[in-house]
Order: sequence, then C-alpha cells, then structure tokens
Amino acid sequence: MNKKLVASLVSCMVLGSVSVYAANPFSDVDASSWAYQSVEQLANAGIINGYPDGTFKGSNPITRYEMAQMVAKAMANQDKANAEQQAMINRLADEFGSELNTLGVRVAKLENQVGNVKVTGNYRLRYRGSELKNDTYAYGKHSSFDYRARVIFNAKVNDKTDAVVRIQGSSELGNSNATQGKINLAYVDHHFGKDTTLRVGRQLYTPALGLMYDDLVDGARLMYKHGKLDVSASYGYWLGGAPTYQTKDNTITAAMVEVKGKLNKHVTLGGMYGRFHDGKLYQGQDVDALTGKQVKSFIDSPYKNIWGLNANMNFKRWNVFGEWLTAPGVSDSHAWMASLGYGNYDIKKAHTYSVRGQYYYEEANSPIFSSAFAPAYSFYNQHYVDNKGVGHVRNGFKGFVANVNYVPFQNVSIGAYYGFGNKDMDGNKLGDYWRTDVNFMF
Repeated sequence: MNKKLVASLVSCMVLGSVSVYAANPFSDVDASSWAYQSVEQLANAGIINGYPDGTFKGSNPITRYEMAQMVAKAMANQDKANAEQQAMINRLADEFGSELNTLGVRVAKLENQVGNVKVTGNYRLRYRGSELKNDTYAYGKHSSFDYRARVIFNAKVNDKTDAVVRIQGSSELGNSNATQGKINLAYVDHHFGKDTTLRVGRQLYTPALGLMYDDLVDGARLMYKHGKLDVSASYGYWLGGAPTYQTKDNTITAAMVEVKGKLNKHVTLGGMYGRFHDGKLYQGQDVDALTGKQVKSFIDSPYKNIWGLNANMNFKRWNVFGEWLTAPGVSDSHAWMASLGYGNYDIKKAHTYSVRGQYYYEEANSPIFSSAFAPAYSFYNQHYVDNKGVGHVRNGFKGFVANVNYVPFQNVSIGAYYGFGNKDMDGNKLGDYWRTDVNFMF
C-alpha cells in the first residue's frame, strides 16, 4: 500500500516538472523565459522600444525592474496592440505587478488599458485509492485516476462592480467520452465603499472553515469587513451535497449568518448560525435515510437550525484550527474536527511546503453536506440513500488524516493525503484510503 502511494506521488512529481524563474526584483529574466520572449515579440511589433535607453539587446538577460519599465512602455502604446498582443501585455502586467507598483505605476490602471477581463485557471491530476474493508471501498473502488480543468474569467464592469465566470471540465482518465466544459460559477460583486460587498449569483460558499459545506450556492451574500471584524449574511439554494440531502428540486434552501473576529495577531474566533427553510428532503423511494424505515412521501427536514463554532491560531510556521457543528433537536448530530500543521506553503512561492495532521468525529446525523476537508467517510458513513433509492443506516465515523503539500516550482504543487485509524461509532474498523495530486495554476 505504501509502495503504491510513493509511486503515485513520484508520478505526479514527474508530471509537475516545469521550470520558472525566481521573483527577486533584482534577478535576471532569462532570454528563454516566456516573459522575455513576449517582450521581444512586442518590441519586434513596435509596441515597445526595448530597454529604458531605447535599445533591445538581443539575447542579453535583463532584471525584473527593467522588464517592468518595458511593460509600462507597452501600456503607453496599447492603442497599437491587437487583441493577442493586449492579452500578452496583460499577462506581463500581472507577472510584474509588484515591480510596477514600486516604480509608481498602478497595475489596476494598466489592466484597464488592455481590457476589462482577466483570465486565470488551474489544472489538477489526481490519484485516489482505498482499502477493501467489510466488502466496501471508501472511494467506491480500489483506485482511480482523474483530471479537472478550470478557467476563470474576472471582468471589471466599473469601479465598484466585478463579474466572475468559471468554466470547469473533469473526467476519469481512460474515459472515452469527450469532456464537456460547464459554467459552474457565475456571479457579480458590487462594492459599497471599502468595507461592504454584495455577491449575487452562482457562487462558491464555504461557511466557517468548511466542515459543513464547501460547494455551489445560487443566491446572495452580503459581506462586511472592518478592521478585525468580519460579518456576513447569505440566503440561497445549496446545490451540492451527499445523496441524503435531496429535495424535490435537488436543492437545499438556507439562510446563514457568520461572525469572525481577530483577537490578536495569532488568534481568530468565529461562529455561525444556519436556518433551513422549505426543508422537505426527499429520502429516496419511500425510504427514510435517517431511520431506514419506510415512509409514504416527503418528510420534514431533520435540520431546522444548525450552530457552529470555529477557531484558527497561527504562530510563525505552526497552525492550529478546529470547528464544531450541531443541529439542535436532532440526535447524533454532533461533528467536530481539529488540525495541527507546520510549514509555509504558498503555491506562488517555490520550495514552500506544509505538513498537517487532522482528526474527524462525525456522528451519523451530522450536518455535513459537502465538506471542504472531505475525508472519505464524511458522507457515506452517515445515514443516506444511494442513487438507486435504497436507504442505508450507518453509524458515523471517526478517524485521522495526514497530508503533505510541496511547491517544487512556482504555481505547481504536489500533495499526498492518507486516512487511517478509521472506525464507526461502535468501534468497528473502516478501511484506510489515500490520495495524491498535482496542481498547476496559471
């Protein structure tokens, strides 16, 4: 099992081997880099005239500050650029933003000159495996290899309004069907001053630290941030979640309020409250997933109110955080997790890393819909109805997860994840599971 995990991680590292240059402003930008080649193309097209002294010295390396000066010149001549060249200039302005700011050139102003749309994205390759235990695999099968690609368009409507659209496609490797890209994010942010933002549309929503939910919502969210205080209120249709939580139209309707405050430079505390409306959950073909018993029709949601608390503490490279949830009036609905980590992981900085250990405790009726942490047993060791309409009575789970992340090159990360010591609430052992992935940001 360990050999498989190591082999998977090594394969991901090979796939992730690309080269980038350092972000030191006084370091040279080599002639083989994309940035140098882009500037050379713009110079040949007459958009810029090379070095600050008006020359372009062929294959000689230049510093990032010199490059920033040429990018600024390109912005001044942006009316001469075609669409492809403007996209090239926009990418350069984003890459050398800190140097441009140091030179007194506002990057936001430059972006306005080359168009109102910024394009970013990411690509992930992932391997997942699980141990056969009690005739069950944690991930449904022994192993799988899949990919996911996302492209995000961020458009500036005006000084106070932004629009975001994300296209996503994914598939298991070996699947002969063509992957279809779908729009899974489409929202607008409007800023009321510097402290308040209203977000409306299909958006990613992660209440608190993400133990309960980290998925799509169609709705509105009002966010206020001032000093050390963050407050938000939202209402919408929750689109993600385990099979248990399917309504007549496959959504959950909920109102949420969150408060988070920074006590000092090390400690942040938060709390949340959720009220679920129109809560008639379809439990599958006349089976109540919470009891496994036959029912005649739709039943009322077991979750009317959900409360949660969370804490996050940082001490240099050490990080500790945890979250607790419960649904008052519902038996066996407590859930909590705790995490201890060490490192300085930042996907934008090469050779950064993190090592983390986590513990999960989730009773059978825990309000876990689509967790950001997603240990393999979060959903399917709760009471649930499968996609064939069969009700399953389960007994919760508790267990450990260890993971490590490393950035070999800027914007490329490699991760490994192992779940072990898993048991249900009666102490019955559950199988181990593991995952490796490589992520490319662009």
